Amino acid sequence: MGIIYQIQGKLKEALEHHQKALKIHRKIANKEGEAGDLGNMGNVYRIQGKLKEALQHCQQALKIDREIGHKKGEANQLGNMGNVYRIQGKLKEALQHYQQALDIDREIGHKKGEANQLGNMGIIYQIQGKLKEAHEHYQKALKIHRESGYKEGEAGDLVNMGTVYRKQGKLKEALKHYQQALDIDRESGYKEGEAHDLGNMGTVYQIQGKLKEALNKLKESLEIFKTLEDSTNIKKIIKIIKDLGEK
Repeated sequence: MGIIYQIQGKLKEALEHHQKALKIHRKIANKEGEAGDLGNMGNVYRIQGKLKEALQHCQQALKIDREIGHKKGEANQLGNMGNVYRIQGKLKEALQHYQQALDIDREIGHKKGEANQLGNMGIIYQIQGKLKEAHEHYQKALKIHRESGYKEGEAGDLVNMGTVYRKQGKLKEALKHYQQALDIDRESGYKEGEAHDLGNMGTVYQIQGKLKEALNKLKESLEIFKTLEDSTNIKKIIKIIKDLGEK
C-alpha cells in the first residue's frame, strides 16, 4: 500500500505505511521484509529531496540484504544508492553502483532489474555527453521492459530516449517520445513520472520558441511536484517559469 501511495504522490501516507511495515517486520525478525521497508523509505526520502536520509536507509537495507544473502534485494539497493549519488552529481559512484547491480541482476536472471540498471547507466552516459552509449543502453532497457510488460520502466526509457533526441536537436522525435511516456504514466497513475514528462515537454517547447505552450506544461509539472513535496524540482521549475515569464 505504501508503494501505491508513493506512485500516487501521497508521500506522507507512503512513509507512514512503510514505517508501520518496518515495525512489524522487525518485531517478527523478518530481515528481508525489514530491508525492503528501509529501501522503500529511502526512495520516498529521495523523491522529497532528503538525500542524506535516503542514502542512510538504502545503506541499512543493503547491509541486511548482504547479511542474509538476498541477491535481488542487494541489487535493488545498489541501484537505489546509485540514484542518490546521481542526484548528488557523484557520477563515478553512481555508475559503479549501477554496474554492480546489473552484474547481480544478470547473475540471478532478474530481467526487470537488468533493464532498470541499463537505463540508469544510460542516464550517466547521457550526463557525460556520451549520447551513443546512452541511446544503446536505453534501447536495450526498453526492449526488456516491453517484453516483461513493465509500463513504468517503459515510460522511463522513452523519456530517456527523448532526452537524447533533444540533445541531438531532433525535437520532433523528442516530443513524440515524451508524449508516449506521459500517456503511459497518466494511465498507470505514476505522478512523479507525469511531472517529469510535462517538464521535459515544456523544455522542448521552450527550445522551439513556443513559450506559451512551454509555460503551460511547466505549470502543470510544478503543481504535481508540489503535491510530491519535491523541493529540488519545485525550485528548479519555478526558476524556469520565472525566466519564461520575463521573456
